[in-house]
Amino acid sequence: MTQKILALALFALTFGCGGGDVNQTHTGALETSDDKRPEDQSYFDEYTFSTVQGAQIDITMTSTEFDSYLIVSGPSGQEFGQNDDMAPGNLNAQVTGVAPEGGTYTVVANSAQADEVGAYTLTIRATKAP
Repeated sequence: MTQKILALALFALTFGCGGGDVNQTHTGALETSDDKRPEDQSYFDEYTFSTVQGAQIDITMTSTEFDSYLIVSGPSGQEFGQNDDMAPGNLNAQVTGVAPEGGTYTVVANSAQADEVGAYTLTIRATKAP
């Protein structure tokens, strides 16, 4: 099933069907059964989305149960951005910027500390430049 979804996404990017706009909201939870990042032993979930070069990307992760942390990688595997706290006193995370290349981006939704679990909401938006 995953291979079919990836094939459809690649087709859409190759032939211009996707347009680059993304508007996704995911409700998830970090759980003790999730994989852990070896760097800090934090649980994580992964999401992907595809967009075009030059799209404005805005990714937000909110939780009332743990300190949210985001890591976003671009299509070539390079880091697009990471964030712990949106602002002083705000434990939600946000990564924004302009897509340096078109393709599939990977979002790692995790916590700032090891072994934190709980529910979260992840919003992924990408908007083509006019």
